[in-house]
Amino acid sequence: MSRLQAALDLRARGFSVIPLNPKSKQAMIRWTEFQSRIATEEEIRGWFDQAPDANIGIVCGGVSGIVVGDVDPRHSGSVADMERDAPSAYVVATPGGGAHFYYLHPGGRCPKSKPRPGIDFQADGCYVVAPPSYVTTDTYEGEYHLLADGAFGVPPPWLLMASRPADDARRDERSDGGSNDGWVGSALRDGCAPGTRNDTLARLTGYFAGKLPEDVAFPILTKWVLSQEGTGVTPEEAERTIGSIYAKERRSRIKAPSNYVVDEFSEAAKTGPMESMKLADFGARYFNDTVDWLIPEWLPARTVAFLVSPPAHFKTMLTFDMAISVAGGWPFLGRFPVQSPGPVLVIQQEDDYGDMARRFSRIFAARQPGRIIPVGDDETFNDHLAVSDLPPVHIVTERGFTLGPENLRRLEDKVREIHPRVIIIDPLYSITSTEDFMASAAKDMMPLKRLRDVYDCSFVISAHTKKGAGDGREGLWGSQFLNAFLETGWQIRGRSDGEWNQIQLLRHFKSSGQLPLLNMEFLLDENEGYQIQITDPDEDEPQDAVLKALADSETGLSTKAVADKAGMAERTVRRRLQKFKKQGLVVECPEGYKLPKETYEEP
Repeated sequence: MSRLQAALDLRARGFSVIPLNPKSKQAMIRWTEFQSRIATEEEIRGWFDQAPDANIGIVCGGVSGIVVGDVDPRHSGSVADMERDAPSAYVVATPGGGAHFYYLHPGGRCPKSKPRPGIDFQADGCYVVAPPSYVTTDTYEGEYHLLADGAFGVPPPWLLMASRPADDARRDERSDGGSNDGWVGSALRDGCAPGTRNDTLARLTGYFAGKLPEDVAFPILTKWVLSQEGTGVTPEEAERTIGSIYAKERRSRIKAPSNYVVDEFSEAAKTGPMESMKLADFGARYFNDTVDWLIPEWLPARTVAFLVSPPAHFKTMLTFDMAISVAGGWPFLGRFPVQSPGPVLVIQQEDDYGDMARRFSRIFAARQPGRIIPVGDDETFNDHLAVSDLPPVHIVTERGFTLGPENLRRLEDKVREIHPRVIIIDPLYSITSTEDFMASAAKDMMPLKRLRDVYDCSFVISAHTKKGAGDGREGLWGSQFLNAFLETGWQIRGRSDGEWNQIQLLRHFKSSGQLPLLNMEFLLDENEGYQIQITDPDEDEPQDAVLKALADSETGLSTKAVADKAGMAERTVRRRLQKFKKQGLVVECPEGYKLPKETYEEP
């Protein structure tokens, strides 16, 4: 992964990142402003365009929502002791043999401190070197890399106690001969002067409110105030005082940024100045006069697509075909190349799992003949795929996914884990509220576009045609709201002159307009075969191709010979010939079939 991409990924997790000089811990820029705001993507790209090998720094403190315990074994720090005394599930190994333990920022202001030998507490006003930076010094060199990529820990009291405002530290030195206890230690140890009990309690509570959770500080402070000589404070009064000051501190606390980009759409999630770009910079970054296709003329890269269809019109087969094709790098529908293969995530909340497995089996067998292992004594394919190296299609095996905040975070976690090229969701109605559907569905899905932007993936969402709808885009349930939201659309409808396995499909794109209508026929035989015939409605229909093949022959033709001449599947031709025979358009003969006199004339 390039340094640029690593920096953008860290930004997407909510970190304020800055560039460091190559192979160095030294900042490449003046970074004061990034202690209070996160750099834009454009700023980050500019830094790493200038220096592609630059190292990466993460600014600690409220802006990134983290503090870091920096363990250095060369100065008596112990990684094992840190794991025991201040555990975290997000840990970075440093090339000097130490580690960075990441913790949630406790609020308020936490200056840098040194709570134990060999441990630096990196907090507000500091930065740490981030993976995959490579540093060379006089005593060591090497790469920073993740040891654990889980949740940030909660900093224990001993780690926070040494971190206090600089003014307090200077007062400590003046009032207590340089003792680290200072006024806090003196008050807790020696008590307070007569007449200052309430003021000292309030001051102590304010001090602890920026450093210790309320449930940790409360028993310490309550015990202290009740132990003061001549105190008239009751436990209830102490609780009210402590609770009031903690509540005030919570209201003033800088909200730590979320690690999830989907949280940007929650109420009051945005803080700081609104991001904007000059038109020249915007054009330089985003202008492209060609469409970047994942599947040419079917699916652009980084799009949100809707597949809209009445029930029982093969929309699930189309999405499963896309999943197998994109994941395996095989042509979509057997003929349209996939430009950038990669994993696919499928969230299918309607169909039976056994039926889903059988459909995947059909499609995989068509893409890789002979790879499916039959189960049982016959030649049919049962409800599982007995192949060890299937393409990376990941199927969510739980029902009830919706676009609520918790599920969106779980989806983002899964996207980070498997890095899908395409995410398929079927059906639309299952992921959002049906109450006031038109107004809420498009708004609910806005986080999907943010996931698309940050993680470079596409969404394909299946939706049912609105009841009584016509053939146009207005058939999408939700009408103008959802049609405005979508960027790519596939509209399926039945063929009035066709059979159950024949559909018409219309494709339209905001980026490139509408493409011609296609006729599609799904050929599914009793032995789990799978094939799709695609034709242009403006050209000869398949049945005309059958009749033309017979008309071009001076003698009768077998079913196989007609299929070869027409370029069609033999089973399709057989079915057509039986139908035409009933209609009197063909007759049987010793060779197979032929036309009655004057049945077909060349136009």
